[in-house]
Amino acid sequence: MTSGAAAACNVILKSILDPGDEVILLAPFFAEYPFYVGNHGGRVVVVETDDDCLPEVGRIAAAITPRTRGIIINTPNNPSGRVYPAALLRELEGMLARLPSRPWSSATSPTRAWCMTAAR
Repeated sequence: MTSGAAAACNVILKSILDPGDEVILLAPFFAEYPFYVGNHGGRVVVVETDDDCLPEVGRIAAAITPRTRGIIINTPNNPSGRVYPAALLRELEGMLARLPSRPWSSATSPTRAWCMTAAR
């Protein structure tokens, strides 16, 4: 339990990152996320969204490397306000499930933060 999503993100990142590990951020993203990653020695990998500010699973898959330890998913997205459809999140989960070494995926909303999946 934390006092908010920022604290939860920092706790998760401190738990999973070693220096040089990567965290994928979907652009646009909350301006403080790169600082959270950097606080724990991580490296930000930015994946652009489409013209409607929706992530494309293929772009995310292409950005994953052996050093990828996490993906931060923010819906409704801050700053765009875009809500990611459930079908897109299921497609992303399916892609992650097929990876031999699955990164953490953390989803946040204004009212709660939770870890969707984890395996290392």
